[in-house]
Amino acid sequence: GFSGELEAEIVAVSKSQVGFRVNNSAGQLREGMTINCKKLKAEHIDAIMVPASAIQHDGLGDFVYTADKKKAKKLYVTLGASEAGKTMIEKGLVANTQLIVSGFECLSDKKKIRVVNEEQMANEKAEALAKQKVEKAEAEKKTAAQIRGIEEFIAHLEANRETLQYERYEKTKINKQPVLKIFSGLETQKKLIELITQYAVKQITFELKDEQVISTITFKIPERVAKKEEKPAIGEKAGLFGGRLRFAAHGTYYIMLDKNFKDAYVGLSGFGGSLAFRFASKMDFWVSGGLAAKNSTPEWSSEEMKFRLIPLSAAVRYYLLEKGKLSAFAGAGPNVFMVKDVNPAGDIKTTIVGFNALAGGYYQLSRKVFAQLFLKFNLVRKDLYPDSTLDDPLNLSGLELNLGVGIRL
Repeated sequence: GFSGELEAEIVAVSKSQVGFRVNNSAGQLREGMTINCKKLKAEHIDAIMVPASAIQHDGLGDFVYTADKKKAKKLYVTLGASEAGKTMIEKGLVANTQLIVSGFECLSDKKKIRVVNEEQMANEKAEALAKQKVEKAEAEKKTAAQIRGIEEFIAHLEANRETLQYERYEKTKINKQPVLKIFSGLETQKKLIELITQYAVKQITFELKDEQVISTITFKIPERVAKKEEKPAIGEKAGLFGGRLRFAAHGTYYIMLDKNFKDAYVGLSGFGGSLAFRFASKMDFWVSGGLAAKNSTPEWSSEEMKFRLIPLSAAVRYYLLEKGKLSAFAGAGPNVFMVKDVNPAGDIKTTIVGFNALAGGYYQLSRKVFAQLFLKFNLVRKDLYPDSTLDDPLNLSGLELNLGVGIRL
């Protein structure tokens, strides 16, 4: 069928129908065809049209953002007709107002903004890229100059002897600084002044003697050599293990979970020492030993009870944080508790194997000395009478708080 536009004369218009007169001699229109008609409601002179994407909405109504004195301004507007991605503003916005059409996710009323056009943005981007290239080139040149010292300079002299036209050179040291003396004429002196900018030169002096110029060039000590010749700080010579080995002494307080133990001894304190070796960038192996003791006289007996504990522990620890002077770690491993309990009800002497999990940290007080604090959970339990029907094991499970100081080697 026919598809397109036809010229017609409108003869009648109502809300639901349109009557028109058209020349259909070519038979283009047939019964049952669909025709779309548009009725002009009103004409708008100097209408303000904005992109539909610039219109926002909140609980108070529709609004747009405009640029006003380097700040975003929120204006509520009355909307009109919309067509082809554009919406007419009937009220609330005047012509020639700078409208913000993007970046709404970080925009709010009265927020400071910077108004730029596309050309300005492109120019600024090009300037920034050019500046980065210049800075990178200067940094590379500076780095190359710092690395290139007296040996590289001598290699250049020997490779370009005919061009530089010098007579000879002498290599020496003045106050531990590498120095090169070059004997030449005036023309060579000018070439040397241009050449030294490419090397790690500290200073250059010239002396005229018997119509010969003696150029004395003092070079900077290369960074890698300077570090090697620096005297170690006090105590640094003792760092045989590169800071990977730690010895520490600590005080310990045990909080037992077993009711029988708490009734008899309440709590338990002691002391000990530990050694840790860093075998990977974030991991170390830790061993610890100590002694804890407590005497107590029960209400039901006049005899004194004596409890002795030698705790041995080991763990592999992972460093969760290392920032400045602070280090934090967590780990787990086995326990071996050697126990001796003397009391009126019967003496106990046994060894219990268990498990521990710990977490804590170090704080560096100086280059070598540190403080440590860590909390350890011990799971240590043994059935002393496996053949008996009594369920009364020796349970030393609980928390262990350790505070101490140590030295790092």
